[in-house]
Amino acid sequence: MKTHYEWLDLPQSAEPETLKRAYYKAVKIFPPEHYPEEFAQIKTAYDTLCDPALRAAYDETLKLNAFSMVRLDSARMLRQTGKTGKAVKEMEALLKEEPTNRIIMLELANAYAARGYCHKAIAQYEAYLAIDELAMDVWYKYIFCQVDNVLHEKLYDSVMKAARLNIEHNLQNIDILVVSILFLIDKDEEIVKKCFGFLQNANFSNSKVADSLGEILRTVDDTASDMFLDDALRLARHVTPQDYQYPMVERLRTVKELLAIDKDDQFDSVYPALFNLLLNKVETDDERLQLLAMENYIIRERLMGQTRKVKEKYPRLYALHGAFFQRLLIEKNRTKMLDENFSGISKLKHRNTDGDLTFIADEDDDPVKPVPVRVGPKIGRNDPCPCGSGKKYKKCCGA
Repeated sequence: MKTHYEWLDLPQSAEPETLKRAYYKAVKIFPPEHYPEEFAQIKTAYDTLCDPALRAAYDETLKLNAFSMVRLDSARMLRQTGKTGKAVKEMEALLKEEPTNRIIMLELANAYAARGYCHKAIAQYEAYLAIDELAMDVWYKYIFCQVDNVLHEKLYDSVMKAARLNIEHNLQNIDILVVSILFLIDKDEEIVKKCFGFLQNANFSNSKVADSLGEILRTVDDTASDMFLDDALRLARHVTPQDYQYPMVERLRTVKELLAIDKDDQFDSVYPALFNLLLNKVETDDERLQLLAMENYIIRERLMGQTRKVKEKYPRLYALHGAFFQRLLIEKNRTKMLDENFSGISKLKHRNTDGDLTFIADEDDDPVKPVPVRVGPKIGRNDPCPCGSGKKYKKCCGA
């Protein structure tokens, strides 16, 4: 059976820059349309030898004698078919015979992890990384062995070290870049920024990064900070330019507007509170009471001017409650909207008497109270409208 080096007609000491030339030469001899099986072997050989970690592991297997190779393959098959106890015993026996062979060390660690011997697996992964600390695929397994078994004492230190090695040596391992963002997003701003930069600029397969995009975006959203919003949105645009209306992307852009309006002195504090409630979904009676109370406040205080500015500056936030705002901007709807809201509050209070239904703009404000529909004598149709608009009552609130 030919080795990968023999398929490419190269010595085992071949330099990485000679691999591509050897690959093209071999493909000319065995074109895929005429020699599909040979071409598959050549492609596997090239892909393995181009990856430093895979090449190092493959070189380790070449050091084994034929009998040990058969035993190693047998132990792998046992692990893959769920017979992890037998796989562990076989790997332990092999490692006693070949104590410095890295591929057996790694396979034993994998067998321990599959068997659920987390402490032994972690110790074995550490032994391997002590020999080859740049093996990012092993770092990935090592980290998730800790995660899966809720062993968090040194988890963040492990992620931090893997992230630094990945960045410093320009290894650009996608799995480690993604893991670094997920675990360090609220712990090390500098590393996370660099990881985003690698993911945005490196020549990765977009589909591979896209597989993790949703989880990255949810993690950024959960931080409730604008620190990495722009990085996440740029990454989404880079990975899925043809589908930039990705739901989580739209949510992050809305969150970005929410963080901006919260710092914008032009707007009453009711707006950030309202949009934060809507963005996180209104599901309970208490939340519905809060929503109605905030709507009442906006109607009562005649915040139509600020609402128009929300529409101009923060269209995504406006769209969260667009139907309410559209009615609000028509002056004649004001009284009817107040009646509807107070009716809704009364019904909810009967269902949940413990609900908190007040929204207070300032600490000294009284809770929202019903605004009477009419005070004093009946207003004539041609009298000035009491709302202060300067129009006749019949053409304003009495229309």
